[in-house]
Amino acid sequence: MSIAKLINRPAKLVRRTVSEDDFDQKATTSEMDIFCWVSARSRKEQEDGGETSDAVFNAYILPADTEIRTGDAIDQDGVRYEAEGAGWNARNPRTGRLSHVEATVKRVTGTGEA
Repeated sequence: MSIAKLINRPAKLVRRTVSEDDFDQKATTSEMDIFCWVSARSRKEQEDGGETSDAVFNAYILPADTEIRTGDAIDQDGVRYEAEGAGWNARNPRTGRLSHVEATVKRVTGTGEA
């Protein structure tokens, strides 16, 4: 079974764009429906003994060739993840075809617990 068949959870890709004119900056957002699977990659506990931790996640995204930029957000099940750097296209090693997009993300809101 290909990984593309496992990426079946609906989500929203939220892109913020800032434009400048001679007077001020204007921020706009756009949303795109995607399918995404997010899985934990690593976790680092805070050294001060606090109750928070820095968790890094991998996001697997369809449709293939979706552009993911630094600062883009993925909203899924009440949780917002923010991209840390640009996403990259992943190819099926057997066929060489573009399969999906992968990105490194951090959870910025929500707990992901129902």
